[in-house]
Amino acid sequence: MKLNKALLSTLALSTSLFIFHTPLTASTGELDLGYTSHSSNYLIGRAAARMNDYKVGALYYGRAYEDSPQDQILLERAFVLDVTAGNFDRSLELAKTIIVKHPSHQLARFLLGLNETKKQNYVAARNHFEKAASNRIGELTSSVLLAWTYAGQGKAKRAYKALDRLDAQGNLNKFKEVHKALVADYLKDYKTAEKSFAAADSGPGNSLQFTNAHGAYQWRQGKIEKARAIFSNYLKNKEQNPLIKAQLDALNAGKPAPTLVKSPGDGMFEVLFALAGALSDKQNATVALIYTQLSLFLKPKSSLGYILLGETYQGIKQYANAIEAFKKVDRHSPLASNVDIQIASSLDDIDKTAEALKVLDGLIAREPQNFNAWSTKGSILYGREKWKKAAEALSFALARVKEKKRQHWAIYYYRGMSFERAGEWDKAEPDLQMALKLRPAQPAVLNYLGYSWIDRGINLEKAMTMVKQAADLRPRDGYIIDSVGWAYYRLGKYEEAVKRLEQAVRLLPGDPTVNDHLGDAYWKVGRKLEAGFQWAHARDLKPAKKDLAKILNKIKFGLKDKPNKS
Repeated sequence: MKLNKALLSTLALSTSLFIFHTPLTASTGELDLGYTSHSSNYLIGRAAARMNDYKVGALYYGRAYEDSPQDQILLERAFVLDVTAGNFDRSLELAKTIIVKHPSHQLARFLLGLNETKKQNYVAARNHFEKAASNRIGELTSSVLLAWTYAGQGKAKRAYKALDRLDAQGNLNKFKEVHKALVADYLKDYKTAEKSFAAADSGPGNSLQFTNAHGAYQWRQGKIEKARAIFSNYLKNKEQNPLIKAQLDALNAGKPAPTLVKSPGDGMFEVLFALAGALSDKQNATVALIYTQLSLFLKPKSSLGYILLGETYQGIKQYANAIEAFKKVDRHSPLASNVDIQIASSLDDIDKTAEALKVLDGLIAREPQNFNAWSTKGSILYGREKWKKAAEALSFALARVKEKKRQHWAIYYYRGMSFERAGEWDKAEPDLQMALKLRPAQPAVLNYLGYSWIDRGINLEKAMTMVKQAADLRPRDGYIIDSVGWAYYRLGKYEEAVKRLEQAVRLLPGDPTVNDHLGDAYWKVGRKLEAGFQWAHARDLKPAKKDLAKILNKIKFGLKDKPNKS
């Protein structure tokens, strides 16, 4: 389900959780320096937290707190990082300490309430959830969690009344109806469940979890055709999602319907998982990790939970942690093949490309028709400048597509670029033209094909139109502006070329090709001293070997009278 943007901002900003806002790209990894001083523990913990390395941050803030147990700030930070890292044995103990001085501490109360839920102590859980509702995010979360504590006691009216508290939040009717349907289904109040599922059903905009729950509900009710339609309609819009496809296959095979929510804890998992998914962007990654970890505290074997955890880690460039999360997904899950692809991508992101390709080759050996495995392999090889091998893998991917659709433009685009960079223009040009046919206004394709023509001195008028169109679509893209400037240069319009290429250099001051192009344009308008400066700058920016030789020649001899084709 989708939550409105204003509410999402509130979720991120009004929460009382301690959140770090200064992510860095480096990672301390699995660092343990042995004995360290109190100040060193604090500094290492703070640095790790700022780099989104929550496991290391938790370790060292925890040590700092042990050295200074009276420090409430250290207690707070150690606790939140322990939860974010999934260290629940330690965070439960810290939560008990926190609420002594901070009785309404939101995260501590949520964690303690979930722990009581696991023990089926619903009254005690409710006490914690009530005290966590000190602001909007607390009220939203606790309202649904409270409903599930009442469901655990079989109190349907109390459960629905708790959900009614969401009405004051505004624009949460779909969210409310989804969880009301799940509560009613669990309580076998099928009349209410049917009504709430219908109220929450918004067609193509439905989430995977809602589709799964709704289809399974209709299936259990014996409404096979309705369940089949729910799954089939989702697959039409979501490109054969493996989980829903597996459900549809099981239904068609006459297998018994699954039950999504078997306990109040399962219901609470759905609440926390939905909120985590709604917040799984870079800006709100810490909150998303916390909610995902809380959901896994309730269902520690949830494949969906670990996939969301891994994807959230990927979003903050914690690729080693992402791989660790993905590896916890059940190998028998319908999503296991997708997870292998995610693992491979993360391995490549940490420069373990050989391992990444090994994972993909293993998947391809098991599933030779897997389009995503082949296309991911091609993408990784392209990124590592293995042009011929990339084109080959992408060719295998396209061979597994029965009908070429709009979404396949990227495969043709990357294969075309691979062919072009491998020196096989006769194969590259048709691919780039096919990519443009599938996505006529795609700026990257317009630019690459247009620039390729320009650089070869062919189709110049058409190429100029294409790169100008790309520039209109992406006016701040330095590579595209460079293409426009280079087109003017090829057409002999050097003054206009200078204007565009100067703009491109401002946007991409560190690109050797753009600086080289500006040097050529300066030479043609008589600004030879500035031309030499630009070529020298291009030389110092470490261009490709074949380009470096040409640049050095221009620094020494300048340009010939006719337009230079390099």
